[in-house]
Order: sequence, then C-alpha cells, then structure tokens
Amino acid sequence: MFDKKELGILIGASVFLGILISINLNGTILSFEFLDILKNIIVMNIIFFVFVMAEKAAANLLECRIKIRLLESERLSYQPIAKLKKGKFPWWLALPILTYLVALGFKAKLLWLSIFNFDTEPKSSRIKKRFFEPTEWDIAIISLAGTFSVVLLGAIANSFGYSDYALLCTLLALSSVIPIGQGLKVFFGSKWLFIFSIVFTLTIFLLGFILEPITTIILSIIFAILAVFFLYGHQSKWGKR
Repeated sequence: MFDKKELGILIGASVFLGILISINLNGTILSFEFLDILKNIIVMNIIFFVFVMAEKAAANLLECRIKIRLLESERLSYQPIAKLKKGKFPWWLALPILTYLVALGFKAKLLWLSIFNFDTEPKSSRIKKRFFEPTEWDIAIISLAGTFSVVLLGAIANSFGYSDYALLCTLLALSSVIPIGQGLKVFFGSKWLFIFSIVFTLTIFLLGFILEPITTIILSIIFAILAVFFLYGHQSKWGKR
C-alpha cells in the first residue's frame, strides 16, 4: 500500500507536527519534554496512517491508486505573475507554522494539519473501460474518505476521554476540506459535497467538546444537510416571494 517515499513522508510529517504540537511556551523559554514529543509523534503517525489508508482504500474501490506527497505548489496564487521561477513553495511547512503563531497570539487551540496532497491514476482494470480517467467526483470522494475516517477516529478517542487527540483529528478533518490542497479536490469535485463537508467538519470542531460524540456527529450531519438545501434553494430561488 505504501512505497518507501510515502512512508518517509508520513514519518517525517509525524515528527514535524509532533514536535510543533509539543512546544510549550513558558514565559520566554521554550520547554520540551521528550516523552511528550515522542507520544505526540506516535499519535500523529496513527492519525495520518488512518487518514491515508482510508484514502487509499477509497481509491482502490474506485479502481484507482494514489501517491501521497507533501503539500506544495509552483505558484502562490492563481495570478500568472505569482508563479515561482525555481522550486515549489512548501505549504506543508508554512501553513502549520503560520497557524501555530496565530494560535499563540489568540491563545487558541488551532493548528493546520492537512499537509498532504495526492496524485491519482487509474488501475489497469479501469483502463479497460471506455471512460477510464478518474473524474473530479472520484477524486473528491477519495479525499473525503480520509476526512471522514479521522472524524470517526476522533469520536472514538473522545469517547475514551482522549479529548486532546480528538481535537487533533478534528483539526486534520477541518483543514483537509478548506480549499487549499486536498480541499480543492473536493471543491472542484462537487460544490454541494464541498458545502456539506465543510459545514459538517466545522460544526464538529465547534461542538466537539460540548456534546457527546454521537450527538455531535448527528447534529453536524443535520446542519450540513440543511446548509446544502438552503444554498441549493437560494440558487434555485426557492422561497422567492
């Protein structure tokens, strides 16, 4: 399921974010606890493994295969002048550090964890079909498989009292549907699926530590469905007097 490069990316990402999560500001001194760092690295490795395995399983069901890579791009925006002359911009490095610094300023629990992207290609069994190239809908489904898998993992963690780990799962789910990196795949795959997923994950993020996990998930699904119907109705001019 994983080649050596993908395993290296998963381990490296787990170490990077595990250390970032473990940084503890105490006045002007940075305090590091080795056991906390090791624990957070292991936790992030488990979360990332579940996230990527779900995506690979979804791709397999759609007769595709995906290759995981770090989130980076040759341009900083869609403007032609924003294209970099050399190399690629490391969003996987910039976004976690930026959100971490913002979170420190507001004393908020916030961190960008979605630092992966993936490339999709059809398997040989799919190539035999007339339309064998993976569609944008297929790619969106693959991306959301990882999102919903960590939502479920977070609910399980919260049920057993590991609220901090549940928060990490929720942050990964939320950042994976924001239209940067994998979130763009959902956005281009289906606007209704995008609306559903972003309202769903945002509601879980806001209610996750107030209500029970099952209640939170049910309410999040209801709010997400209502958001889709509301926006669809607005677009179709439902309720117009």
